[in-house]
Amino acid sequence: MKTCNKVALVFLSVLSVFSVFFSLNSIAFAAQDNPKDNPKKIELNGFVIDVTKTEADDTRIVVGKEKDKNKKWIVQFTGPINETNKEQLLATGCRIGDYIPEFAFIVAMDEETKKKVEELPFIEGVVKYKPEYKIEKSLWEKVSKKEITTFHIRADSHENLPVLLSAVLKAKGEILHVGRDVARVKIDPGTISKIADLEEALWIEGALDLKLLNDTSKWTIQTYVPGYTKIWDKGLRGERQLVGIGDTGLDHDMPWFRDASGAPIGPTHRKIAGYTSFADDYDGDFGHGTHVAGTVGGNRTPVDGGSDANGMAPLSKFFIQDLSPGEESYVYPPSDLGLMFITPYYAGARIHTNSWGASANIYDTYARTADLFMWERKDFLALFANGNAGGEGGTEATVGTPATSKNAVSVGATENGLYAENMAPFSSNGPTVDGRIKPTVTAPGVNIFSADSDGIRNSGNSGTVAMSGTSMATPTVAGAAALVRQYYEDGYWPNGSANTADAFEPSAALIKATLINSAQDMTGAYTDAPIPSTGQGWGRINLSNTLHFFGDNKILDVVDAAGGLVTNATWSRTYFSTGNQALKVTLVWSDYPAAEGASIMLVNDLDLTVTDPDGIIYRGNVFQNGASGCGGSADRLNVEEQVLIPASSRSGNYAVTVTGHNVPYGPQPFAVVVTGAVNITSAGFIYLDKTSYGGSDTIKITVGDRDLNLDTSVAETVAVHIKSSTTEPAGETVLLVESGQNTGMFTGSIATRSGVALSGDGYLGVAEGDTITVTYDDFDDGTGKAAFPSVFAHADLTPPLISAITHSVGQDYATIAWTANEAAAATLNYGETSALGASRSDPWLMTSQSVTIRNLKENITYYYEVTSTDEAGNVGRDNNGGTLYTFTTLNLPPNLTVYSSNYTNTYQPDTMIYGTATDPSGVAQVSVNGTPASYRTSDGYYERTVPLLMGENLFTVVATD
Repeated sequence: MKTCNKVALVFLSVLSVFSVFFSLNSIAFAAQDNPKDNPKKIELNGFVIDVTKTEADDTRIVVGKEKDKNKKWIVQFTGPINETNKEQLLATGCRIGDYIPEFAFIVAMDEETKKKVEELPFIEGVVKYKPEYKIEKSLWEKVSKKEITTFHIRADSHENLPVLLSAVLKAKGEILHVGRDVARVKIDPGTISKIADLEEALWIEGALDLKLLNDTSKWTIQTYVPGYTKIWDKGLRGERQLVGIGDTGLDHDMPWFRDASGAPIGPTHRKIAGYTSFADDYDGDFGHGTHVAGTVGGNRTPVDGGSDANGMAPLSKFFIQDLSPGEESYVYPPSDLGLMFITPYYAGARIHTNSWGASANIYDTYARTADLFMWERKDFLALFANGNAGGEGGTEATVGTPATSKNAVSVGATENGLYAENMAPFSSNGPTVDGRIKPTVTAPGVNIFSADSDGIRNSGNSGTVAMSGTSMATPTVAGAAALVRQYYEDGYWPNGSANTADAFEPSAALIKATLINSAQDMTGAYTDAPIPSTGQGWGRINLSNTLHFFGDNKILDVVDAAGGLVTNATWSRTYFSTGNQALKVTLVWSDYPAAEGASIMLVNDLDLTVTDPDGIIYRGNVFQNGASGCGGSADRLNVEEQVLIPASSRSGNYAVTVTGHNVPYGPQPFAVVVTGAVNITSAGFIYLDKTSYGGSDTIKITVGDRDLNLDTSVAETVAVHIKSSTTEPAGETVLLVESGQNTGMFTGSIATRSGVALSGDGYLGVAEGDTITVTYDDFDDGTGKAAFPSVFAHADLTPPLISAITHSVGQDYATIAWTANEAAAATLNYGETSALGASRSDPWLMTSQSVTIRNLKENITYYYEVTSTDEAGNVGRDNNGGTLYTFTTLNLPPNLTVYSSNYTNTYQPDTMIYGTATDPSGVAQVSVNGTPASYRTSDGYYERTVPLLMGENLFTVVATD
């Protein structure tokens, strides 16, 4: 409990003087060249820029500190940007900002630094980043007619955003929302050019209105076989997956969401792990958000035993973000979408679904900030509805922002059930304005039955309603993404059955690549053409096309390359294909955010190629009639590339290569998903799922050898020998079974038993320190010779020892650190009582262990214990001798920033004192010189206009939580 309110105080001095300021020049347009005349010319926001031409001197009159500021320049390289040249550029003392195709950056530097940069041998040229480049081109006519008064303004950094806000307030404008480096403002259109003149200004655009884009889906996305929910049947229902949902809220007393135990919304609630409000804190009778949540993962079975209208991932949890007040059809997220994503991310959400957007096909602040967040946190995947402006399938380029984001999955809508070969006629079409493929994938979005909100908090209603729209297709794909994420986190890959030793946390790029790889070409109405097309994108998802389960007659290989590539670097792997399955290779990466006015949004450019046994090269995204064609040019637009070689193609080895063509912000991580081929040859291999095993454990063995695949029509077997060095040196024989017909991958297992050895009993006896050896006979190692490949592990029966437990604490977070005497996974169990009830884990095996928990309550004592689990499954626990450890979150004053609209000197009779005040427990009041200021809870912004006297004026700002 807090015992008192806390305050933050900041003092600000403003000097009122008489002075003369010169007006800034108006913006003029010059005649434009054709960029095709010179491929090195830059196209930016409708302007064609030649960096080799001499520019006229800047005739604006500047005074005071403005004269000494760094200016913004466009610096173009002579070709693809490598890390060495980039470091040389930085060494001159400049600051690199946005990337602009081709091969250019926006750079901040003074005149002396500019001279050094121009002398670098790899620099093509340097030109001024002019004010006219900063104003989105479609604004000019709207501004001249005063048709728009609400804008997004972006600064070159978070620290310089107050410069733009002060200019807005000085012009009697209104601050509507404040983000990290962007703000939504309302201002007289005539003042926009003056803001563009500021060096701190990077981009100005109109702030768009965002509208909502409103049971057979289950089998449609899993198998497309009526009633067959194979993914669920294999044990994947969304367990341990948290999905963020930004929509109109949730009618959380419905059986699909209610916790029968009465647990409050939060980490211990069975369905709703968190609820934040940008508008109100409930869903209305319209019920768009409730319908969306039900589609993602609604689950009524634990409450009333029913199963109708359960969602795609019924055992997943939600983090709800209410973006719409009352019964409105508009949503009001922050201008910087990262500020919306961050709260559910800290709570554990790695997937976030959004069934809303604008009708404008542009790359704007919403799209850019979504890309920025996914670049900064490459394990986070956002999904957006593609839009409902399809025009009966006949209108191209109707996709709307933020679905124009590069890194997000944009979702189009198909019809449902057996009619899902048809696109919904309302579903918006691609491409984006720069030619990128949209939608990314499709899913059913017509007559989708889900939970029906009644807008009453405690009615316990359980009705359903059918809705149609890309709003319904998007949560369907989000639920599928949760199933894909669980597939990797539960260790189903590579052997097709759950195995904790194979478990890993997939990147967003890998989840996206898996969804795209699973998508199948649709042959019905409104698709525009075979994949990839403007109507269906890469097609309708069908998870069984890609996810491999034990016994399947299919092959899956994945690469999650966190290390990434730089310019001219390559990654390559050889795969064997029999030719009787389609070979499908999908490459995806989460790209650096683009500059809003760029003509092409791709920044880091990777290329995919597949070379067949005859040396024919297939390039990513070069398609003819729904399959890869020969020749063509490398894709220079998309962050998704795919090669699809149909079945009945050439049997043999296929080389898959990823190359960094131009990576200005590297290294660039990427993910590759391959189906229809294996990296298995005659040179056989054997491996174990772990390097150490406990006394009551299971040893999983895998052998890959193409020569053992004697009959391609059945799953065959192979025997291996396993022994332990001291306990059972005679060993046991283990029979491995081929993972499917014609795969050449064989798996099997044997249980361990501590200290007991009985030959032929099907158990391997082990003792502490034993060496475990597994061997198989490879009759042909690829050279015609016999070999006996072996693999080794050891027996570990001792749990880790834990020491040096420490904690560091903030207002709403805590980091618990400790040391284990061997590499182990870390788990923190914690709660507000000794019953604990919540936990957070780090699965990586390390000796220095650390777990951070967020969204804690302020000034509250928490109890905790820690465990370390080694690779062998031995668990070490430290609960402070049974009394548990404790920490208490801090009780700090709000975080307060203060600015003046007239800086610290002005001739005006008054000034606006403004800034932000934030606190985990909320801010009760902000006052300026003792008088309350207007305060906005959504972003913490406050302001108050105060009169000035001649001379120095001192202001005291107080924020109270």
